[in-house]
Amino acid sequence: MKSLGTLAGRITLHGALTGMITGVAVAVVIVWLADTIGRRHEDRYLLDVCEQFALELREREADPHWLAKDEAWELEHTGIRVAVFEKAKFVAGDDSLIPTQPNRCEDHGALRVCSRSAFAYTAVVARLRLDFYERNGDLVQAAWIAVALACLIAALSARLIARVVVRPLRELRDAVATLSEQPSDGPLGAIAGVSEVDALRLALNETLSRLSASLAQSERFARDAAHELRTPLTAMIGELELIAERAQDGDREDILRVHAIAMRQTKLVERLLVLAQQEVPPAPERVDLVDVVEIALEGLSASARERVSVKLPERETFVEGDSALLVSMVGNALDNALKFSQRMVRCTLEARDRKAIIAVQDDGPGIDAAERERVFLPFYRSAHSRVSGIRGHGIGLALIAHVATLHGGGARFATAASGARLEIDLPRSSSGA
Repeated sequence: MKSLGTLAGRITLHGALTGMITGVAVAVVIVWLADTIGRRHEDRYLLDVCEQFALELREREADPHWLAKDEAWELEHTGIRVAVFEKAKFVAGDDSLIPTQPNRCEDHGALRVCSRSAFAYTAVVARLRLDFYERNGDLVQAAWIAVALACLIAALSARLIARVVVRPLRELRDAVATLSEQPSDGPLGAIAGVSEVDALRLALNETLSRLSASLAQSERFARDAAHELRTPLTAMIGELELIAERAQDGDREDILRVHAIAMRQTKLVERLLVLAQQEVPPAPERVDLVDVVEIALEGLSASARERVSVKLPERETFVEGDSALLVSMVGNALDNALKFSQRMVRCTLEARDRKAIIAVQDDGPGIDAAERERVFLPFYRSAHSRVSGIRGHGIGLALIAHVATLHGGGARFATAASGARLEIDLPRSSSGA
């Protein structure tokens, strides 16, 4: 049944149905014509027999009783009965017969009866009428076999035609599937010579070109805006630090509060810069994730590092990518877990087959199963974080998923007995496996 959801499957089904309907229609017409021709042939045969009987009755000294008896004896092997009537009055032969109009054949019960005029007499012959299947049984069986063959041939032909018809669409699908995240990689294959498919290819190319231009403009705006924001924020943080050093104790607390706000805005801008990056640098380096996790830990405050339990493998775990992006990804994962954790956060790194798995487990309230995918959307905050009043912009998890995707991996929240367990999988470097 799954094949019926494809264009090729539907063309095949419709072809088979068309062949079946056409075959049945042709078979019905052929059987009907054959039956009609057979009945006419039977009537001609009975009329010829009846005409021969009438010729004998037309002789001058013909004895109808003797002729009827002799004719019945001669035709006994054919199953034909005979009778002689004189002006609708039975004279000789089979008295169960009823004469018809002269030179005509009619059905009377189970008999087919024909009559011929012989001067004062009427010659009548009759034979049991065969039913439809007795007359055409072999033909009906042959017709059903022909219908089945027609369906099979139609289905096979439709399948071959469907492959030819669908091939340009499959080639277009494959061309679309090979596109990277940048939709301006080039035209979607060569011209197929099929007007509908080529029109679709042209429409897709135009749409992708517009989308590519729009994405490029959005990326430029995000990078430029983030850079423009980061420069004054950095200057502001430096000025606030200088002012805090000279301020009195009563004013220093207020200045440090503003300093913390500026630091949070700086971190937000840095995260936006990462999200604006659409690809790993053209020449990615070979990075040891053990070093990445250790560098991310060093970026935490001393009190935060005390709340993180780390388990790293004894040997290196290499991936291909950008070390700065990977450090930012792990750092955001730890920040997010520390924000919601009541006590300790566990961070582990392990190699499984061809993947490296970074897992960050907290002991917080966890994430509802219905939200485990949406929390990776930019600026989305879970229901618990909104209700609890925990500060955040909804950028951290989006950044984690974005960087993981750029490196050919992914991020997800796995089921945990308590708290939330974030797992990040990255493909391991073949040279470092």
